[in-house]
Amino acid sequence: MIITGLVFCLIGIKNKELYNFLSTAYLVSLAVTVLVIYVMNPPVSNAVQGAYLVAAVITGLIFGALALIFSEITDGLGCVLGGFCLGMWFLTLTDGGLIKSKVGKAIILVSFSVGFFVVSIFRYTRTYGLIGCISFAGGTIVILGVDCFSRAGLKEFWIYIWGE
Repeated sequence: MIITGLVFCLIGIKNKELYNFLSTAYLVSLAVTVLVIYVMNPPVSNAVQGAYLVAAVITGLIFGALALIFSEITDGLGCVLGGFCLGMWFLTLTDGGLIKSKVGKAIILVSFSVGFFVVSIFRYTRTYGLIGCISFAGGTIVILGVDCFSRAGLKEFWIYIWGE
């Protein structure tokens, strides 16, 4: 995560295929991870955790490759990912989460994601929106990768504030 996050953050906007592939792969992997978290029943063995990881990575790689074929459709997904990451950072501003209700949390995430996607629709603002969103999403991915090694608990706090 650290290496791909750095690549996404620093040189993602310079290569359309790169940011289309990585933004789609990250979004699909995030969706698979959220689904896994909702269906798993803790405690989970190490083998099952590995299978969940493989499922998220392989699904992300497949959809990332498909994004290269349909690049006009997936062009704005970098902004959606950046909006989601910004919304999640806002939710972590206070102890226990900035917004307490699940509906409110969903509203803020959808608002940020859709709001930044709208920026990517217009050709005059698309490049600037992608620059900001890709760099912010890449930075978030790097921090989550560092969190895997440091065990500071950011990933766990993101799950905690959703009440799971």
